[in-house]
Amino acid sequence: MLRSVLLFCVCLFLVGCASIQSSYIPTLSEEEYMQATRKAELIVDDTTKIVVVATRMNIMQKYKSKDEVFLLDVYESGDGKKDFIQNGYKIYLQNKTKPLKIQKINKDSLDEFMQSKVMRWSEQYLVTFAPQDKKTTDSLTLVLEHEKYGKNFLQFGYRNIKKEARE
Repeated sequence: MLRSVLLFCVCLFLVGCASIQSSYIPTLSEEEYMQATRKAELIVDDTTKIVVVATRMNIMQKYKSKDEVFLLDVYESGDGKKDFIQNGYKIYLQNKTKPLKIQKINKDSLDEFMQSKVMRWSEQYLVTFAPQDKKTTDSLTLVLEHEKYGKNFLQFGYRNIKKEARE
């Protein structure tokens, strides 16, 4: 009797773990988002001045573009005006390429998937760069810089994930 109960409990545990494990596998969109996203901060005197979460939209299947397009999710600390470009921050590629366009966007203009990924207290910007050559795109690095606070790098060099039908 004890053996039967023990065997039943072990079987129940193994079956339960198998179903839980499969629920943690990300969808293809989530996996692409994780690969396409980097975070940078500029911290001065133990105070976070800015947090930038950048997503390279070109990597994600449903946002393909001939240009290099990034969605920046920007949080600035302090009571001043919340516009990181007007506050002296610069964003450019490591090869010194400046953006063609920096467009502040409303969170509501993003699709449901991207809305779920942005911080609710931040501002969102679409930053567009001219198309880059293959050598540059394999090791693409976005630079966030401020004259007083220094700079930080968001490196987007990666290996493509296998295109699996997970969704």
